[in-house]
Amino acid sequence: MNYHTLLLEFAQAMDHPDRPKQFLSTATQANMAVYRNNVRLNRANALQIAYPTIFALLGDEFFMAMADCYTEQTPCHSANLQREGAHFPAFIAQFAPAQAYPYLSDMAHFDWAMHIAHTADDCTAISAQSLAESVNELGELVFTLHPAVSIIESPWPIASIYAMHHGQAAPQDLHQAESVMIWRDQYQVIDAANAQFLRQLQQAQPLSQALITAATLSANFDPTASLGQLITQQLILKITPTSTASSQGAEPK
Repeated sequence: MNYHTLLLEFAQAMDHPDRPKQFLSTATQANMAVYRNNVRLNRANALQIAYPTIFALLGDEFFMAMADCYTEQTPCHSANLQREGAHFPAFIAQFAPAQAYPYLSDMAHFDWAMHIAHTADDCTAISAQSLAESVNELGELVFTLHPAVSIIESPWPIASIYAMHHGQAAPQDLHQAESVMIWRDQYQVIDAANAQFLRQLQQAQPLSQALITAATLSANFDPTASLGQLITQQLILKITPTSTASSQGAEPK
């Protein structure tokens, strides 16, 4: 028995209380229920912090009961509690008591994107001048966007629901689709063409392909405004020629 084995058995005992424990002391085994409950409570509290809109929509009792079911059924994949809950939106989508609120899973995606944006690492963006210097080959460039950027497309008014819980009016139509761009502590409702344009860039498609996709969706798509916002908000980290990106095995995010 070594320290690694002891820690492994302790971790397994947290998730599998009926598994035989060869190396844990009698005193430790007697207190496993206390340890287990503390871990689940800490995870549930982390979910409450990461999902404030879901907590506001459901209330304390419903949310904590759902969080308890999640922590019981979903192993913790990170020692960093800020990353607790990455699978919570998918869990909500199949959680039977939440089926009366069909927009809830998409709202959870919104909350999680805001949480990830807030905690994302600081990165150095390229300058507008660097982009201008590559204008002749711009169409064949692959853009690397800031990890704080998320694009969410929903058949529900997720941004309006979020705004409602920050003092604004309730949405007039719960069946109004909304697409949202999220970065740092900001968000903006965007149209379907902009959403697909940005998603294509995130998936390491060259700018020319992203423009074609967006233009197919809307003849009024304005790439200047969309790119201008990315530059202004310092959300473009790198531009890479298509051939170089392909040789490096660029993969969709």
